[in-house]
Amino acid sequence: MIVEKEILLIVNQMLAVQFPQTAVYVNKCPGDFIRPSFFIEHVSTEQKDNSCKTVMKTVVFQITCFAPVDSHYHSDSELLMERQTDVLNLFRKGYIVIGDRAVKVKAVSSGFNEGEAYAELQFEYCDDRLEEAGNETLIGSVSTKVKLKEGESWDFQISI
Repeated sequence: MIVEKEILLIVNQMLAVQFPQTAVYVNKCPGDFIRPSFFIEHVSTEQKDNSCKTVMKTVVFQITCFAPVDSHYHSDSELLMERQTDVLNLFRKGYIVIGDRAVKVKAVSSGFNEGEAYAELQFEYCDDRLEEAGNETLIGSVSTKVKLKEGESWDFQISI
């Protein structure tokens, strides 16, 4: 079973390796906020039926790219676009590895603000359904009678 925190840790690690001189935040209000930096935020988790034993999960994260700003709090738009593209390219192969699983990922540019660029990551995977064992009565035995020819038959009984 994969949990959102595992995805967050992998994304954080990928950013830290690719951009070693850039801070990566996972909390909204860090006390020592600096630019340039990244902020990883969980946006949503959706779960749909896939089969009687599995569910299809879609987990969405947003990465905010913060660029340096001047004294008027303006940033270089080209640098922001470049940084956003670099983040999207990290996920270009279409999946990330978590344990022994490959989780599909779709990376999408989701706009700009002054000094910030956004990249949305959609992770999709099947996972086991968490259900408690039911109190259904199980079949104790099955009896079958097979007629081969007139007057001939075999009787089978299987006990579980």
